[in-house]
Amino acid sequence: MNGQLRQVMLAARELNVNNLTGANPWVNQHLFYTHGYGLVMSPVNEVNQDKGGPVFFVSDIPPHSTVNGLTVTRPELYFGENESGYAVVRSSQPEFDYPSGDANASTVYSGNAGISLRNLLVRALAAYRFGDVDLLISNAINSQSRLIFRRQIIDRVQTLAPFLKYDTDPYLVVGTDGKLYWMMDAYTKSDQYPYAKVTTLHAADGDTDVNYVRNSVKVVIDAYNGSVNFYLSDPRDPLIRAWQSIFPGMFQPLSAMPAGLIQHIRVPEGMFNTLSDIYRRYHLTEDQVKVFFQNEDQWDIPQEAKDLTANSAKTDMEGYYVTMSLPGQTDPEYLLIRPFTPSGKLNMIAWLSARSDPGHYGELLVYDFPKQSQIYGPEQMRASINQDPDISSAISLWNQNGSQVLWGNLMVIPIGTTVLYVQPLYLQASQSQIPELQRVIVGDQQQVKMRNTLDEALAALTGAPLTSTPAVAPSTTPAPVSTAPSAGVTPSATPSGINPTLAHSAQDHLQRADDAARKGDWGTYGKELDALKHDIEAMNKR
Repeated sequence: MNGQLRQVMLAARELNVNNLTGANPWVNQHLFYTHGYGLVMSPVNEVNQDKGGPVFFVSDIPPHSTVNGLTVTRPELYFGENESGYAVVRSSQPEFDYPSGDANASTVYSGNAGISLRNLLVRALAAYRFGDVDLLISNAINSQSRLIFRRQIIDRVQTLAPFLKYDTDPYLVVGTDGKLYWMMDAYTKSDQYPYAKVTTLHAADGDTDVNYVRNSVKVVIDAYNGSVNFYLSDPRDPLIRAWQSIFPGMFQPLSAMPAGLIQHIRVPEGMFNTLSDIYRRYHLTEDQVKVFFQNEDQWDIPQEAKDLTANSAKTDMEGYYVTMSLPGQTDPEYLLIRPFTPSGKLNMIAWLSARSDPGHYGELLVYDFPKQSQIYGPEQMRASINQDPDISSAISLWNQNGSQVLWGNLMVIPIGTTVLYVQPLYLQASQSQIPELQRVIVGDQQQVKMRNTLDEALAALTGAPLTSTPAVAPSTTPAPVSTAPSAGVTPSATPSGINPTLAHSAQDHLQRADDAARKGDWGTYGKELDALKHDIEAMNKR
């Protein structure tokens, strides 16, 4: 976006017709309120400084975009995650599109989804199929009307290809043509693969036992027309090759996916979590056979609590998407990462990443921490946060007087050979039920700091001066940085006691850090802050 790689979150404005009332609920549910409308899009690393809410790239109805080249030309959502029941379009009843002032804007469906209701026999069969006589007797249905059903996208793809398993998290994207598309990951699987360990795969239609799984298919659903396309992402998989032989023409090569959509494919969470669960024991190499058979050096998935109370329920920490630079790399990538701890212990031992960018798609990389190093795990950092007196007293105060503290997910962000922890804290009033970002907590192996913004928290943690950058959360993690002092700096005494070379170097690093933060280049930002810190330390020593 605008020449920069940006990670964003999207939410579709889907329609819930279950609570509709009125003089004619059948007309409202099936002829008038037929579709959702548009979406909202927010960058993951910015907040509104005044209100603590998100900054919007796309908002409002009709959708308004603040990003050059990002437009939504077909915002109607006839197919989605929550669309249930059938809809009759092109009837004599205009369809509700969106509210416009004191009136409502209406529309007439112009797509090709659904079946024609021109034939009376088809209407009778439809009335029988849905147990709804209004489909047969309503005078609002005419020869142009079409019946759209199976609008819930998971139900739609499962009906077309029930032999595939589907990931639990379909996601919405905006195509370069301005249309909205749903993207889904589909799996081939078996529980009969010889000599392979059986584990659990979380799928859209429920958990299933597997000892073989491949993310062989990417599915694209047009949110307006409901068309479904299956693309082969792993054509070497023998199971999908068998299905391809049974249904020739059903699966297209991944290269046939439009360029505006292929850039949005990603390694799915369900498969990644399953693989990382298995990897806890099978990370050992062939020279560690004895260790393997003695069940030594097993890893665990860290536990994550819903809040910081002593009796809070805990669940396994799932993989999460970040945009960051891998150690040894300079360019940021879209990654799915998950940390590991030694079995029965809380410190972090390694983290696993899955790459989603073109050229490296599907690659899994594991980074081990030296066993002699004690790197805080997520639960240990949670304990450090909970034990901080300033943070604990603030939480106790906020949890009174009609407000509630909500905790976001603790982010474990690898930086070189260490880890930065970021914990957002939200406050929700009992009346509004709209959470607002109240504070950001950051920590490392020595300390934790809580401030109003991430910039302020990082400045407090590192001791570096605060730069005038927007309040952000980490979408691009700093690349590995050197702890060596800035090159080319030769201290020399001055009457004032301040080394002018160091002062000039510090000013340069501060300016470059400020410029990098404005561009969202957090790799450079981290390097410049580190160099600035050493310049300041060198000046203090004099």
